[in-house]
Amino acid sequence: MSKYKIIFVDDEFITLKMFQMEFGERYDVVTASNGDEALKLIGSDPGIQIMFTDYKMPKLSGVELIKKALALNPKLKCSIVTGYASLPEIEDLLNSNDKVDVLDKPINLSKIEGVIEAEFG
Repeated sequence: MSKYKIIFVDDEFITLKMFQMEFGERYDVVTASNGDEALKLIGSDPGIQIMFTDYKMPKLSGVELIKKALALNPKLKCSIVTGYASLPEIEDLLNSNDKVDVLDKPINLSKIEGVIEAEFG
């Protein structure tokens, strides 16, 4: 049985390591430290099914990343992890796309697991 493929995007190495350690045994986890790296991975691997991304990152914000990632893979389930959930650009993204949700910081691993389980059943 193949594992479900998930990408975690964050500019903090420790956060990427935490995701890898927590979910790497149950799922095929790839990580990216910025939006450009994530887009390359998503563009080259249509098997990636879920993306979790930080909102505040250099170059591409999480919102910009999600918009570009969904253009590459419209079936991709996306969660933005942020302490800024009430920003207008995040609210607009949520209202315009049912494949996107928001998870509040600090990161709650059980909520992330819930998103994964809801998507994969």
